[in-house]
Amino acid sequence: AMDDIELWEAEAGDSIPVEWEEEEDYITLNLDDDALDDEFGVAAHRRRYMKREPVKRGGAKISSRDQILQRYKYMQVRIQDRHGHTFFVSRKVNAVDPSLPTYVRIPPIPIPRAWVKHIRPLILGAETTPCNVISGVLLPTTEPKWARRIDTDVTLDFDFTIFERTFQCVYMDPPLLLPDEQPKPGYFNISQLTAIPVHKMLVPGAFLFTWCEKELLPDMCEIAEKEWGLKYVENFCWVRHQTNNHIAKLPSNYFRRSKVTLLIFRREGDLEMRHQRSPDSVFDFVKPRMAGDLNDRKPDFAYTAIETLLPRALCSAELPDPNRLVQLWMPADSHRTHWTTIIQKAISD
Repeated sequence: AMDDIELWEAEAGDSIPVEWEEEEDYITLNLDDDALDDEFGVAAHRRRYMKREPVKRGGAKISSRDQILQRYKYMQVRIQDRHGHTFFVSRKVNAVDPSLPTYVRIPPIPIPRAWVKHIRPLILGAETTPCNVISGVLLPTTEPKWARRIDTDVTLDFDFTIFERTFQCVYMDPPLLLPDEQPKPGYFNISQLTAIPVHKMLVPGAFLFTWCEKELLPDMCEIAEKEWGLKYVENFCWVRHQTNNHIAKLPSNYFRRSKVTLLIFRREGDLEMRHQRSPDSVFDFVKPRMAGDLNDRKPDFAYTAIETLLPRALCSAELPDPNRLVQLWMPADSHRTHWTTIIQKAISD
């Protein structure tokens, strides 16, 4: 689109006096964009006109109208397909010099997720667990604060009656067998998931977050609604990325399996929540499995979403007992601040 001055120049054509020429303020001041921003803040450039002596230039003169029309020039390209059919395609002519520098303004800290993928923190904060990088996986080297870890041989056989009904969230990643998949150590059929008394662990208004492959979505919803009395409210999606930045393509009956869904259910009742504008999907890399891992390691963004949604579930000096958030079937090194983690012992093949 052309502004008022450009329209005036186009309509006037050659009648514009040669001695009048447009100039930008920053050219006269010999300042670049960054210097102007530091001095005056971010502002739109103002136009002004100054009188100059006519300058004789060699060659054919191009009027202002022609210069503007050149910006919207299109050229026709003739192409032919493999069947011999000829087509004419209109292609816009780029009048911008590609050798000119391009300026990109990076957003201030914290940089949004739409711009960058955070691999690891640059500065470890006071409440951040020190980590070592092993095969691309962050492993804690010290026990997190306000956390409880419980080891068990088989999570399905664990005595959940030791817990009172205090949890605001149950977060789990059960190692489920897919339909028609052969039995293997550590995995079980989804019908056995009813052994977990989720409904007896949640306070009114509390949530269940559970990862589920697409083949098992109907069964998981049926168990949550009929067996545990929960209501489906939302879902979150992890799109698996390979290290070459391509989307993963695991085998499946109809489409390839490239994502896994985090189903979110809720119990009837009221609970203080903090609504957020987090996305309902995340693109993250498939991390290498460590010894004892039955499932792919899920993105840490799920913890961020849960802990943001339920601020009253977090521990503090006044409420140090981590009895409001519990996670099941997570990797052995996934115990973290504010959480009770039930760790199933590694099963050898």
